[in-house]
Amino acid sequence: MPRGDQYGQESIPRGILRNRLPADKQFSVHGYHIFSAKGPGPMDDAIKKEALRLFTYGLYAITLGDDQQRNAFTANWVSQVSFDPPLLMLSIENDSVSLPIIRRTGLFAVNMYSADQRELAGQLGKSLAKHPGKLDNLSFGVGETGCPVLLECAASVECRVQGEMPAGDSTLLLAQVVGATVRRRDEPLTMLAAGFKHAG
Repeated sequence: MPRGDQYGQESIPRGILRNRLPADKQFSVHGYHIFSAKGPGPMDDAIKKEALRLFTYGLYAITLGDDQQRNAFTANWVSQVSFDPPLLMLSIENDSVSLPIIRRTGLFAVNMYSADQRELAGQLGKSLAKHPGKLDNLSFGVGETGCPVLLECAASVECRVQGEMPAGDSTLLLAQVVGATVRRRDEPLTMLAAGFKHAG
């Protein structure tokens, strides 16, 4: 998750800030010089969590896998980042069971929960390693790419991974939408409506 104390300062002459900040507070990403500058005193962790939890999020079932293994999990750090081509971003924890599967197949699907599917979202929010039966009795279909999709959900978009980058305790996946299905035109489920907290 992006840190609140990191800023891109490409428009400011690099030499000025380099002279003011120690070398261990400077780094580069894809040619952009990034500076980490902290304000006076430590950040209040409780205030930080409260502020970040005011961000608005949807809730989605991410499905993935092949004939060898599959999984489905609830995610909220999902966003469209481009119209043309249609690109999505998914943030997934580094120790997730699903990350190696996505890397192997290069595919995942984002399935949109309906507003009345809070219980299903909670069920799929559990760890597969700790709750191996969490996928029981779910209705899976196969999308255009061969990626599993969740038929209980109102809509699904299939995504092909284009790249990834490390993001602290998570990995950001950039993926292109290559298939889409709308089953029902329901109101979508949101984090606020569900009462879940996964931010901060």
